[in-house]
Amino acid sequence: MVQVPKENPELNNAQLQVKLYKTADITKLWKYNTIGNYELMNNYEYSFINGNNVIEKIKVNLNEIDRNTTAKEWEGLAFVAKEVAKSEKPTAVATIADGKAVFQGLQPGLYLVEVNDAIVNGKAYRFMAYLISVPNYNAQNPAGEKIEYNVDTELKVEVNDNNITTQVTTFKPTENTTKSKAKTLKTPKNQPDETSKYFGILPQTGQLKWIIPALLIVGFGCIGIGIQLLKKENKSE
Repeated sequence: MVQVPKENPELNNAQLQVKLYKTADITKLWKYNTIGNYELMNNYEYSFINGNNVIEKIKVNLNEIDRNTTAKEWEGLAFVAKEVAKSEKPTAVATIADGKAVFQGLQPGLYLVEVNDAIVNGKAYRFMAYLISVPNYNAQNPAGEKIEYNVDTELKVEVNDNNITTQVTTFKPTENTTKSKAKTLKTPKNQPDETSKYFGILPQTGQLKWIIPALLIVGFGCIGIGIQLLKKENKSE
């Protein structure tokens, strides 16, 4: 089940569609075997801008993940999966109602969770794609069961009141370049269902209204100068 964050109740009935893409199968040894074009997740150089505005590159490989896999590596894997998913059909789709989207009959595997960005009540919402395992391994489960077959997860969302956020990236089979300002969200404890993202901000058209009268004033000024020069030329003749 995919849920809306408690701090965003306005999204409970916003008719958001949640798409799941199966990227890999799970083996008995809790390893992942990628499916089709998602094999790119097995060898990819992920580039990102760190907090010091310096480009860093890390190698991500789904075959090599373990309990020490970092949130940044999971972020890189989710990035690759999202790019591949652009040319793939979703495995399952459900619309959020009353704050949740329920999926049934999913086969075990590693899934990409994706929701298209949306504007709700005048606010821009950017949903971050992330990976989640079904079933999920949770060593911290208070019930003692480390393998969870009924997996619940929350959407990862950024809200902006005045600007629409966008991510500018270039995807290549072997590397990508992120050209945007770094903004780090909370990081998980090495779980595949948490990611952080980077955003650039585009101004809304309303913020550019002052340019129009300024251009008109400059234009009229140029016309006036041209008329004066023309009169001087006529007198000299």
